[in-house]
Amino acid sequence: MELDEAEQFLYSTAFHWGYSTQAPLYTWIVKTLSTFLGHTIITLVVLKYLLIYLFYVFFFKICRYFWDSRTSLYVTGSLLLFPLYLYEFNRDLSHTILVTVMAVITCLLYLKVLSTKKLIYYMLIGISIGFGILSKYNFLFLVLVLLLASVSFKEGRAIIINRKVLITILFSILIISPHIIWLIQNDYPSIWHGMNESSPGRMDRYQSIKVLSVFASPYIQLLIFFLLFIIFFFPFLSQNLKTVDAKSRFVRWVALYGLLLPIVVIFILHTGHFSTRWLAPIYFIIPLAAFSFLILDRANNRLKYFGGLCASIGLVVLIIRIIVGFMPDATGITERIHIPFKDLSAQINMLLQKKGINKEMPFIVITDDSHIAANLAVYLPDLQFIDLKSSGRDKAAIKQIIDKQGIFIWKVRENGETVPKNYHENIHSDESFYLQAHYLHSKYSSYTLGVSFMGKLE
Repeated sequence: MELDEAEQFLYSTAFHWGYSTQAPLYTWIVKTLSTFLGHTIITLVVLKYLLIYLFYVFFFKICRYFWDSRTSLYVTGSLLLFPLYLYEFNRDLSHTILVTVMAVITCLLYLKVLSTKKLIYYMLIGISIGFGILSKYNFLFLVLVLLLASVSFKEGRAIIINRKVLITILFSILIISPHIIWLIQNDYPSIWHGMNESSPGRMDRYQSIKVLSVFASPYIQLLIFFLLFIIFFFPFLSQNLKTVDAKSRFVRWVALYGLLLPIVVIFILHTGHFSTRWLAPIYFIIPLAAFSFLILDRANNRLKYFGGLCASIGLVVLIIRIIVGFMPDATGITERIHIPFKDLSAQINMLLQKKGINKEMPFIVITDDSHIAANLAVYLPDLQFIDLKSSGRDKAAIKQIIDKQGIFIWKVRENGETVPKNYHENIHSDESFYLQAHYLHSKYSSYTLGVSFMGKLE
């Protein structure tokens, strides 16, 4: 399991209104699916790729509001020019995929309201916004952009200056209220985490080159799309900006405010970091807005070549991932997916058997790394795992488990060959072992875990 998958494997064993530093909806879905499919990595993989599939399907449905099926397919293919959607979605993301799906659904419902004004779509937008916020908090970026876009054109103002919008607000509040209460009761852990990630105020300490890189970082992922779009379609851009329909004005305003949002946030908060992933619920609007400027009946042949290029890029990235995954010795690249947890788990099991420890004995496995805890738990289901980070434990809390026998496990490569300093004063043991196994599909590179036996934690 990758990082996000490991986190979900640990969190989804129980239902809570909140989970540490992330919004809870993804974990609720994993918990529900696990009831039917089992609490396994297969469940996590099924959910991940189902969400990716839904992302492209709902985006295609948005495109159908503007173009015929063939053109909509080419525009949908342009998403493969965004490394975030093509590469990162597949490599290691969970909440970001879900929040992007909810963002696409919300925009699809907005187009429904734009064309029908029916009460049911106001209600569905409220539900979608509520679940969007529960998917990942950066969904609020999309909400802000939608509001700004709505007040910027006549048909949008007619949507929000309408008593039916109270239904939207009501359903959104009803859905997010339990989680808001949980945040208040638990001292806003996710908000503090978000503040730490964005490093507000830190920009003042940087040199000018670093400041420029912070401002540029949200836009780097757009370069490939814009470069190829200009190369293929510049001669077919329409000069008539006035006689466009409400749908086109909507996506153009959303795209404009979405592009300006990072600059405003960075400027106001003086953030030292702005992740591209935070804009995943907005980036997909960019192709819609860009293609809305084209005279497509003249660019038909170019569209075919463009679509072929997008498909080729997708195929090349797939091949790259296969090579990285199955040929670590040839590429010199080892990732978390290569860690030989099955072999290491077998070594741990043999170690415990030599010590005479069996399933009936109260025995715990402690680690400060959720990735290690989750992956070992798959192969050692009879042991109780305590992940000090994901469970919110600190050094003082370790003393609450002093009466149990157990082992402490740590990554040797990162933390050295002794118990990490953070826990050394609490974990007293004269017996430590180092377990080593070759990375998956590798003959030369190895991964090492440290194991320290504990009769008692003091």
